[in-house]
Formats: sequence, structure tokens, C-alpha cells
Amino acid sequence: MENVKESKFYLIDKWLAYVVGKKVKKIKLYPSLDPFVYYSLPKIFFENARYLTILKLHKIELDTSYSGSFPSLKTLVLDYVQISDTTKNDGVFKFLLGCPSLERLRLRDAEFYDVDDQLRLQSSSLKFMEFGYLNIYHESCLQVAAVNLESLVLDDVSLNKIDLSSCKNVRNLSLDDCFEDEESSIQDLISSFPLLEHLSLSFLSSDRIQFLINYYYGSDSDSDSDSTEFDQFSSKQLKISNQHLKSLNVRQYDDDYMIITIESAPELTSFRYDGEIHFSLSLESSNLLNGTFHVYEHRSIDSDTSFTNMMKFLSNLNCSWNVVSLRVHKAKALIFSEKLKNICSSPLINWKHLKLVLGEYDPERLSDLKDSLMWISPSLETLSINGKEIF
Repeated sequence: MENVKESKFYLIDKWLAYVVGKKVKKIKLYPSLDPFVYYSLPKIFFENARYLTILKLHKIELDTSYSGSFPSLKTLVLDYVQISDTTKNDGVFKFLLGCPSLERLRLRDAEFYDVDDQLRLQSSSLKFMEFGYLNIYHESCLQVAAVNLESLVLDDVSLNKIDLSSCKNVRNLSLDDCFEDEESSIQDLISSFPLLEHLSLSFLSSDRIQFLINYYYGSDSDSDSDSTEFDQFSSKQLKISNQHLKSLNVRQYDDDYMIITIESAPELTSFRYDGEIHFSLSLESSNLLNGTFHVYEHRSIDSDTSFTNMMKFLSNLNCSWNVVSLRVHKAKALIFSEKLKNICSSPLINWKHLKLVLGEYDPERLSDLKDSLMWISPSLETLSINGKEIF
């Protein structure tokens, strides 16, 4: 099997030796489509790739016995990384030590096991970093010392496995399907970046989070006590405080009810929400927010329950809004019956400028739609539907 593997990658070795010898600046290498076969970078690559500025590698095995110098490298992408010696975890970070000018790093689908020494990523040049699907097992933890980091993306990563306390200059943060075993950790992480300006959050379903907790921490975390602590977070009661936050994007695509309370964000001016209708936002601020809402309602919108859910969603947008962009699938989701108007109080949303985007829209019901929108927000001054100004 080893001879077959060596013969398969022989030409890649020769090609790689040739291009680094020609002082190329950009390499993108996807050597294997076989899910069980990784390509091991040859020693000559570590010795001669001094002129590289961009390196993108997929399904690569790093030999921990090699070290190299990449003084010109600015961008590094490592997807599906494997270490040649599974008793050592420093292969990736040893590689990074040879990259003193590195500004952008993406590391995805890598595994790190228990080690005696702390996993440590240290760089004073990094400005953008993305971690995705990092499997850091058992007691291991990755300490990131990137003092000049400005943008951070974490995708499907356990927040309890990464120490970011040294990264005080982060201004852009994206947490995409991340999870943790303590309710407060995501809030603490946001608060730990005092210069944060742009925040993006995407949330997993409860079932998916429980699966990941069991996967990383063992099936014992399926106990009643752990499940209770976990369910508290799956209800997504999130409080945010940050003095420099300017924009907040939130996505969620499950049936868990989500409550976001922005306790203090004096610079916040933009908010976007994509997801299910079970959502509540609360903010006390002198600023007028520009809001964008893309609402998914999978239940039948012909039922009174659906109309009630839409009213509850709208009434729970407790902020002072400037321009609101609202996208729903069908116009009749916003046309409330006279029966409901008589038995329900108006949400009384303080919207002045509304841009409505509809997947299905019958112009003949424009009058009903306008009346319903004015009932929802009596202070409405301008309205456009699918890009057309109505008033």
C-alpha cells in the first residue's frame, strides 16, 4: 500500500521541487481525492519555498521532523491537516513558527490529541484567522497568542477548547455553529474583545449541539445535570455588552426560541436577522438602527396561530428603528384579518421607513397589505415593496 501511495505522489514531489526552485509566489495544492490518503510534503519543499506569498494546501500530512522558513508568506490555508506522528501536536504550529510575515491563516479539519505541553499558536503578524472543525480532544486546549489579530472566524469549534484572551485587538468576529458546555462562555468571549465592531452569530439546533458535546466530551455528558445546563443555552438567551459594536448579524434555523438582549452597545447602528420566527430582540439605545429581517415561517400561514406568531415576532423587535428591510415568503403572512385586529392589540412597532421583499405577492391585495402594515406601525412614513415605492 505504501509503494502505491509513493508512486501516486512521485510526480507531485517532482513538480513541487521544480516550482519552488523557480521561486514561485503562489501555490494551491489539492493532491488527493481519496478520503483516506494524505499527501506528505517533501523535505525539499521546506528547504526551498522561501519566496512563497500564498500557500493553499488540502489533505496534507505534516512531518513533525521537518522545519522550514517561509519569510515572505502572507496567506496560508490548511484544510484537512494530518500530523505524521500522532503523539505530537506541534506540527501545524511548528510550521507557523517559520512564517514571520503571515497575515491570513485558515485552518480547517485538523485533529489534536492529549499532550503534556499546552498547544500554542503564536504570531505577532496575524491579522485574519479562521478555524473550522478543529477536533481538540479531552484535556487539550489551544492557546492563541496573536496580539495584532483583527478578524476571527470560528466555525463548528468548541469555545472551551480555545484560549483567546491574548487577542485584544479583534474588531470582526464570526461565530458560526460554535458550541460550549457553559452558558456564559459565548457572552464572555464577546465581552473579552473590547474593540469589537462587527459581530456575526450562527446557532446550532439543540440536537446538533448535544451530539457535539457527547462527541468531544464523551457520552457521560448526556446525564441529567449536564443536559439541564446545556438546555439552558439551547434556549439562546444571550446578553451582549460591547462599547464599540457597530453591527450585529444573527442567523438561526431551528425551532428553539431565541432572546437577545443588548444591554450596552452605544455605537450599534445595524442589525440583521435571518431565521425562524421564534425570536426576540431588546435594545435600549439613543441610536436609530437599520434593521434587516429575513423570516422563515414553515407553518401554514392560513392559521390564526401563524398570524399570532408573526405579530409576536414583530412586537418583540423592541428597538428604535430607522430603515427596516423585511423579507417574508408570502404577502398574506402580513395581512391580518379584521377578526384578529379586533381581539389583538396592535404591535405598535415604531417603524418609519420599510422596505418589504415578498416571494409571493398579489398586487390586487395591495390595499389590504397597506392597511395591515399601517395597523402594525402607525408611524410608517415610507414603504417600498419589491423595490417599488408605494408611498
